[in-house]
Amino acid sequence: MLESIPTDGLEWRRSSRCNGGTCVEVAAWADQVYVRNSADPKGSMLVLSRARWADLIARVKERRGLEA
Repeated sequence: MLESIPTDGLEWRRSSRCNGGTCVEVAAWADQVYVRNSADPKGSMLVLSRARWADLIARVKERRGLEA
């Protein structure tokens, strides 16, 4: 069963790598992180736990040769 996600009250942050086109936006609420496409804010979202989000960011930085 799908649960209701309170997206109206979320404070969305846009990627610093955004060039004015389709961008990634991220918001956090309780123990979850929400990721969406700025071009379709009412569309599908990726929902991750904060721990999974931190793991994803660490893996991306590791792959790019950046410090986690």
